[in-house]
Amino acid sequence: MHVFRRFEKATPLSPAQWILLGGLVCLACLPVRSDPVGLLAWLTLIAPAGGVLLGARGVPLLPFGLTVPAGFAFALLWSDSLSATDLPTPLWASVFLAGLFVCGLSLGHLAPRGAGIGAAGLFLFLGLFASGLCVQGGLGEGGASWARTHPGLSRALLEVSPLVWAFDCAGWDWTHSQPEVYERSGVEWFGRRPYRGILAGPLVLLVGCTLLLIVRLTQGARDRKRDDSPRPTPT
Repeated sequence: MHVFRRFEKATPLSPAQWILLGGLVCLACLPVRSDPVGLLAWLTLIAPAGGVLLGARGVPLLPFGLTVPAGFAFALLWSDSLSATDLPTPLWASVFLAGLFVCGLSLGHLAPRGAGIGAAGLFLFLGLFASGLCVQGGLGEGGASWARTHPGLSRALLEVSPLVWAFDCAGWDWTHSQPEVYERSGVEWFGRRPYRGILAGPLVLLVGCTLLLIVRLTQGARDRKRDDSPRPTPT
């Protein structure tokens, strides 16, 4: 029960933590007047990195950490309402973003003290790397004839992209609407059905919350063990 009491009574945030929270929300809202497709791609890349950064700084999910995915959802829905390009299901994309953020927050709690910026940068790089695999970083040949002989590999490279998951949750056919992605990913050589946002978004959020609970329970057990250990008596 010790770990749950930590959720019930939140520790006030320090000024530095408040600055990080506000800065991350403002960073998400910077391109809000652009098209929602570009904004969703931007949020998909910074969501896990932002979660890692806040987790490493000790920001809890409840209640303060929730302001970040709430800000993401507000920015995405606002951009979608202002743009002529409508995402069919932006709400499920927002749930997916929340799941990415919570996953990052969970792993951030495991980061060594003072390593938050480095860990966040690493996750940002990994997100960019995974997103670029399906197009080979723009260096692959047009038409992706290699996908004809290796459809399983091309499918795997496409599925690991967080952008594919994000746009599937938003109901946007990203692979066919982006000529560069369609030409280099080789998606025409294998049949792919997009994930349903109503399932994929909550699934990622569930994974993130489960991971956070495991991390918190582990840390709580470790803290109790340390508190219960006998202290050496002074001689």
